[in-house]
Amino acid sequence: MSKQITKTNKNQISTIEQKAEIFLQKLTTFGNAYLDLCKYYVKAIDEEPLLKKYLVENNLAKASDLNNFEKVGRGMMSVKLLNPSKKQYMCIARCPISEQNLYLGTETKKGQPIEVLTINGDVLKIDIDNLTGSQINQVFHYNHVRTLSEQKVYLEELKKRDYIEKRPKKNKEPYTIFKNTVTFNVPCKLTYNEILNIMSRMK
Repeated sequence: MSKQITKTNKNQISTIEQKAEIFLQKLTTFGNAYLDLCKYYVKAIDEEPLLKKYLVENNLAKASDLNNFEKVGRGMMSVKLLNPSKKQYMCIARCPISEQNLYLGTETKKGQPIEVLTINGDVLKIDIDNLTGSQINQVFHYNHVRTLSEQKVYLEELKKRDYIEKRPKKNKEPYTIFKNTVTFNVPCKLTYNEILNIMSRMK
């Protein structure tokens, strides 16, 4: 009985591996088809500069999509960013193509994980798809991926901002007036006019 189960499991795993391989092949083909489309579009607009205007004015394509097709076709943007559904994809789309290829990968090479500095100084290596919201804010500057030293400065600024927001707020005046009572928060000297002002504010 156990031998039959083992054989069944092996057959199932073999089937899963085959289907996974076919899926990845189709996925690669899909990406290559998009890349071919973008390269064709660039060739077409280079030969016919008014093509983009024709497509947009006749509502055959959106200008924003055509702009992205051109960026990909000219090697200025990764083909994986044509339909960015995640925040980190939108961020890395503003980065140089070298950084896009490094972390997203290319047709022949898998992307590298991004180095993320923690508060205690450890360095995590995280795949771009697995970055949390706070890590995305830390890792990406407007147009590049922050280095570890830049991330350290970013974290220090966060700690400083957090400290300022949480520290007790000091009264602008060294005293507090409530109805007909004055409470002095710190030792202070008052002029005659200041005393008159306090008295006028008392009920």
